[in-house]
Amino acid sequence: MRSVWIALAVIVAGSLFGAFLLWRAVDSNAPASRFVGPRGALLIEDRPLGTSRIVTWRIGGHAEEPASGLYGVTIWQDKRRLYERRAAPGATGIRVETGRYGGTSRGAVLYEDHGRCGLYRAVVTGTGSAGQLFSRWLCAKRGSVHLRRGAFVIRVGNRTTAVMS
Repeated sequence: MRSVWIALAVIVAGSLFGAFLLWRAVDSNAPASRFVGPRGALLIEDRPLGTSRIVTWRIGGHAEEPASGLYGVTIWQDKRRLYERRAAPGATGIRVETGRYGGTSRGAVLYEDHGRCGLYRAVVTGTGSAGQLFSRWLCAKRGSVHLRRGAFVIRVGNRTTAVMS
């Protein structure tokens, strides 16, 4: 008699598991999507970058204190990670500016915000590759880096320099 109850329990458990899997397969309200950041990270932004996409994310911390988390950015092309960078501890966020760089490449300016100053990174993506062109630490009142008309434009005080391909 005991084996009958065990068999019944196995059948009920298997049926419930099958019903759960069927529900997940046909649920259209929240389709499952593969997360594109590190395990445990919170997705901040996912934007296209030519044939690639650039994802910003945050790990841990408290919402009321932005500097308590770790921020980062990942550039993907299909299922392949081309570039990934974590911001230095104490950053209060990452901002991204994208556009064309040169003829066929795409570029991105990644800004790690550290209060009144920050670190600018110029990243160029091509077919199947991405790499950092340069980085520059600047304070808000002294300068900035932007992507304008196919070039990275570095402004420090009254001096402006364009970096082209």
